[in-house]
Amino acid sequence: EVHCNALEDDPNHELCQRQLKLGLAAPLFTVDMPAIPKGEFQRFFDSLSPTFGHMISLGQTNTIVSCPALTTHSELNAAQLADAGITPRTIRLAVGHEDPHDLIEHWRGAARVSIDPELPDFSEQFPSRADAEELVEQCTVETYRRYAAYRRERAATAR
Repeated sequence: EVHCNALEDDPNHELCQRQLKLGLAAPLFTVDMPAIPKGEFQRFFDSLSPTFGHMISLGQTNTIVSCPALTTHSELNAAQLADAGITPRTIRLAVGHEDPHDLIEHWRGAARVSIDPELPDFSEQFPSRADAEELVEQCTVETYRRYAAYRRERAATAR
């Protein structure tokens, strides 16, 4: 389950469109993986490093991940975690400047080696390489389209 204000069905999507520059969402995602057994989830999360940094820091340009239930919110009990919208299998991602294809492939590879032995073919649920490449291309083209429109509007009002 993926949460991100870039997704049209996200409750914060309209707010993102109105308030963020060009209506482009920040590259922040929350992923909940409730069906993954605890041990496999821990191995998966650990396998994301070093491609996905495990440090919590603001202002970095590399991709970082955190598991709030294991780190920033580890002192909360199950009810408090639920009230905060956090599960024991919640991962937060802040995507950096790395090639998105590399990130997607590493995510899928980490699932293949850590989750698939317990839940066969779990990693096959992720988009194929071709689908991921198409998604990255669509996002890139849409971003540049919005930027070009913004520049045109700005230039027209400056005259």
